Amino acid sequence: MFCNYCGNPNPDVAKFCRKCGKPVVNPAQPADPVTPAPVAQPLVAQPLPQTPTAPPPVPPPLAPAIPTPAALPTPPPVPPAPAIAAPPMAHTSSRTKVIAVAASIAVLLIGGLVFIHLRSGRPKMLAMQIGFIDSMAFSPDGRQLAIGGSDGSVELWDAASGQWLRTFNSYNNTSWVAFSPDGRTLASSGGSSGKGLILWDAASGNKIRVLAGDADFVGPASFSSDGRLLAATINKREGNEIGLRLWDPASGNELRRLPGYTSPNFSPDSKLMEAESTNYSISLLDAQSDNEVRTLAGTFLWVRAAIFSSDGHVLAIANNSATITLWDVSSGKELREINDAATVRDIAFSPDSRLLASGSEDHTIKLWDVSSGDKVRTLSGHSDAVNSVAFSPDGRMLASGGADGKVFLWPLPQSR
Repeated sequence: MFCNYCGNPNPDVAKFCRKCGKPVVNPAQPADPVTPAPVAQPLVAQPLPQTPTAPPPVPPPLAPAIPTPAALPTPPPVPPAPAIAAPPMAHTSSRTKVIAVAASIAVLLIGGLVFIHLRSGRPKMLAMQIGFIDSMAFSPDGRQLAIGGSDGSVELWDAASGQWLRTFNSYNNTSWVAFSPDGRTLASSGGSSGKGLILWDAASGNKIRVLAGDADFVGPASFSSDGRLLAATINKREGNEIGLRLWDPASGNELRRLPGYTSPNFSPDSKLMEAESTNYSISLLDAQSDNEVRTLAGTFLWVRAAIFSSDGHVLAIANNSATITLWDVSSGKELREINDAATVRDIAFSPDSRLLASGSEDHTIKLWDVSSGDKVRTLSGHSDAVNSVAFSPDGRMLASGGADGKVFLWPLPQSR
């Protein structure tokens, strides 16, 4: 038996060629030696002879199964890539810088002007036509300012906006105005025009009642801070009455009369009443019993103004001169003098009792330090004598009224 691969003779019983080790499958020797063909590795079993065929095609690898959209988790949104602007042209960049610098300068200039305006303390002038200004009073909440003029009318103004609110038509002359402590009632009197002390409803402008309608002269009026008393100077030729009358402001009932006293002012605690005497002295009276507590030393011929400090410790008096005297209320002793440059017509204490304002005949308002008597500031704007000054209850504003018919509202810096 010959090997089909190498042709080597082998025993008939041989299954593998002894020379090449290939399986012996053809028992007959081929006529011509055949060049052996490469085959796969030896098989364990004897394969049958077969015609070589092309290997079967290999299928391409299958793509992995793609799950349905429902099974896929929703990917987070990917933010779009920021757009990269093209670099600006050289002339555009320069122009932008110029505009930015100009805008910055404009903002600084505007801010500076506003700052200077606020810091300069320029006053607001009320557009009034009531003639000679005699008296002014802020409402207790500071929102309104009542002004009495020589034409007999009383005007009410909004203190914050400077807008006119209403007019109370009085008589020939309104020399004094005063608010009740609750701000609901406004009292006005006309001095030599007489016609009584008029009580007005501040909200509506309606007249509530007239007190002392029989008097020939009604001087300044004052409410006690608890609202229980209203006092005013009365001069009646018949019977030669000169003195004070006191009323219950709620009912209008007259309570008592104090002959020989004029120009009342109640202390902030309503316990004392300052009054001038017909013998040219100034006394402090017990507001309930009318007993004289003490009398200030000195002669006071013509007192332009007298007022208690807001804390009730000091009494300031302007005695128809350029000198203001400060008095200790508890002892009745003089504390110091403040010397203005001209005759003082009105004075007012700040709510914290640290400053005293004076309106004088040199057309100015001056602010004085109460503790030292030094001048702090001078306010100018009037063209004639300043007849009335008043601080707002919060101390942020000072009102001044003058013989020039003008009323100014001065903003004041706040102490720290």
